[in-house]
Amino acid sequence: MRKLFVAILLLLLLAAGSFMIVRLVVSKGAPAFMPVKWQLVPLGEKPAVVYHYLGAPLSRNGRTSHWEARLHRRKKYTLDVRFNDSVAVYYRVRYMARFAGIGFEQTVAADSIP
Repeated sequence: MRKLFVAILLLLLLAAGSFMIVRLVVSKGAPAFMPVKWQLVPLGEKPAVVYHYLGAPLSRNGRTSHWEARLHRRKKYTLDVRFNDSVAVYYRVRYMARFAGIGFEQTVAADSIP
């Protein structure tokens, strides 16, 4: 009985350690593969300038425009740019991935102007 308990405990520790390593690699590696143009989103510019620089958005919802870049079937980046008074005032880049049935979601970059 004691050997079974130790084996289960060891298996749980191994699974938790593997999860932590994958989480660390994902969190450190996600900014490295972000689309280059998304690293310098032109805040304070009119929508026409932002669309010219980034391309046509995937969708527009009120004052927010949404872009998506898929690296793989289970990995993607999303970019949301919010406009206020006809200028871009906020953006956020998020990374989403699935590994072995576990989903990860992380904000890679975000910035705003007052």
